[in-house]
Amino acid sequence: AMAGRGDDFFWVGNGKYRHQRPYSEPRPVRSPRGHVCKLILWSNEAVKDQLVRLRSEGARDNVWEVPKDVSQDWRAHMNSEVKKDVVDKATKQLKKRYVRVKRDNHLWDCEAMQVVAAMYFRILAGIDKSA
Repeated sequence: AMAGRGDDFFWVGNGKYRHQRPYSEPRPVRSPRGHVCKLILWSNEAVKDQLVRLRSEGARDNVWEVPKDVSQDWRAHMNSEVKKDVVDKATKQLKKRYVRVKRDNHLWDCEAMQVVAAMYFRILAGIDKSA
C-alpha cells in the first residue's frame, strides 16, 4: 500500500547509514478487517516534481514514455494538478504545493506511485540525501 503525504522527506536506514528519501521504509499496518500489509509513505511534492521532470520533453534523461493513443481521460487526469503558491496553515509561510484543478486525479497519483516504486527498487535514481 502507498499513501502520499505532505512531508518533504522521510528518514530511512539506521545509524551512520541514514538517508533522506522521498519515501519511507515499508511498515506493517493493519486494515479495519485485521489484515496486515506493508505501507510506504511518499512525499507528494518531491515525487510529483520528479514525475513532472520525467515527463518534460526537454529532459536530458527523459525515460518516461506515453503511447500515442492514450485516452482523453488519461490526459485530463495527468493535467489535474498544478503547482501553486499556497499559505501553510501552521507556519503562515508561502509554499509551492500541487493543487488539484480538475476533479479526477487518480491516474496522476498512480503514475506518481510508479515513480515511488521505481525509486524504491533502484530502477530510477531518486533524491537521496545522506544524514
